[in-house]
Amino acid sequence: MSNPFNSRDNVTNDIANILNQHRADRENKISDSLRSAAEAAGREVKDAGRVSIETKNKIYNDHFMQATGNTPSSRTARTDFENIADNTLNQQ
Repeated sequence: MSNPFNSRDNVTNDIANILNQHRADRENKISDSLRSAAEAAGREVKDAGRVSIETKNKIYNDHFMQATGNTPSSRTARTDFENIADNTLNQQ
């Protein structure tokens, strides 16, 4: 009988893959074009005045999709995009 702790099973591989992807996502920095798109989205929402959350999300999504096109992007990039857009929106 072999020692089960010496073999890698699918769960162990899945966990390792998730952790490696998370590390890679953290290391991915937002591109200049995506940063510019986020700032433009924040300014557009700010200039629009009082808008619903749905309208804000649509504006953000439109700018994000124009900046990324068909290029896959990480969850971190989307989060960073929204944080930058929100910061631009909330600037006095």
